[in-house]
Amino acid sequence: MAATTFDTTTNLNNNLSHLSNDFKSSLDNYLQYQKGLALLNNRYSFVSNLQTGSFGKVTCALDVKLDQKVAIKALKKSVSGVSLMANHEVSIMRSLGYHRNITQLIDFFETKKYYVLVLEFADSGDLYDAIHNKTNLGINFQTNHLAFADLCSQLYEVISYAHSKGVYHRDIKPENILLMNDGTIKLCDWGLSTKILKSNDYNVGTEKYMAPEALAKSDPNDYYLSDLVDVYSIGITLLFTLFNKCPFRKALNADPNYSSFLKSKSFIYDFFTSINSVSFRGIVDLLMIERDLNGLKFLVENGMKNGFTIDQEYSISFSKQQNNYINSIVDSFNDTKIENESNENEVFLFDDYDTLNEDDFINEHVLNECNINELNSGSKSNSNYVHSSNVNPISIPIPKFTSNTSSNIAGSMMNSSSTYNPSSLFDSNVQNHNSFINSFEMTNDAWSEQISDLRFKFQ
Repeated sequence: MAATTFDTTTNLNNNLSHLSNDFKSSLDNYLQYQKGLALLNNRYSFVSNLQTGSFGKVTCALDVKLDQKVAIKALKKSVSGVSLMANHEVSIMRSLGYHRNITQLIDFFETKKYYVLVLEFADSGDLYDAIHNKTNLGINFQTNHLAFADLCSQLYEVISYAHSKGVYHRDIKPENILLMNDGTIKLCDWGLSTKILKSNDYNVGTEKYMAPEALAKSDPNDYYLSDLVDVYSIGITLLFTLFNKCPFRKALNADPNYSSFLKSKSFIYDFFTSINSVSFRGIVDLLMIERDLNGLKFLVENGMKNGFTIDQEYSISFSKQQNNYINSIVDSFNDTKIENESNENEVFLFDDYDTLNEDDFINEHVLNECNINELNSGSKSNSNYVHSSNVNPISIPIPKFTSNTSSNIAGSMMNSSSTYNPSSLFDSNVQNHNSFINSFEMTNDAWSEQISDLRFKFQ
């Protein structure tokens, strides 16, 4: 009985195993990959889901051959028009070639149920999520005028490049601007792009970012210019980036915001209360109204100096004031230093005494003027020494002093208790001048007494 039970269990497990293998083999390779059951195209291992849309999914995968992450864009064959869209996008990306701001196409193939595009992976997600979720990168775009200016500069480069190739994106929005950790942006999703400049293909793109002329067709012969549609979409994208909201749901008269905008463009100042004149001129006037791509250049040149919001403008102005103040202090210090250096070789006179304190008085200037070495050698007479020095019989003014301040030179004179005999100083009958030399080693009080004696000697 036990043997029969064992055999039954073994057979059941074998049958389940065969069923499982049959089930796996019946699955589309993309679905096997998505469930982690197999490598996609024998090369790509599933890592995580990124986006899900009406046409298919975008996932993150590991290229096991190159050991690097890639983005897998899978489009369902069952959706009407997807085959044309997939092949069109591949054709556009191949015609664009390499540009640092365009997501690169790495591989393209089919499974039973999907068209699969293998694309360059952006390690920091897209601009929409960065702004909406307030990531560090998103906050940086809104608060750091240099980061926002760099975004404008890169958008100018990539759109100018694409238009020069005769390719017009027609779906520029934050979701289609991917971010790299190093600050590089990647414009992606070229499925709705066109090579037709004068297009009569309406309602293509995302409504909040679409130019008004591309939304509705009033006449069978109407057309819009595809390059100008891209420029308008960039303007709305930049407003969303700065303020986390779009001004219109749809750029038609039925939208009250757009209707107000048509009456007066100053509506933007009311809707975005912190927008400054640089952003208004560059985004609203040049990009949205005049459809001039050079509005991006204007934003870069002027925003670098003044910022893009009132808060940024105030912060930059305050920073400039601080820098100017600090620079003025540094310049003043340097000017004083230069002036002092230029005065180093000036002759020191005893009649400068009233401008000095006693520490200044006993310094290298005095020592240099009094040729001590010559005094020690006794090679010159007193009269020759006095004649060759700057210590001439001139009137030395009495310094102002306060008797209560012992550190004052005159105060030291009054309180001096030195027994040094001043009569030998410059006395022609005295041959030994060592006493004069030693006077430079005396205390402040003793030195002050000698100053007093000098004053009366020269009167």
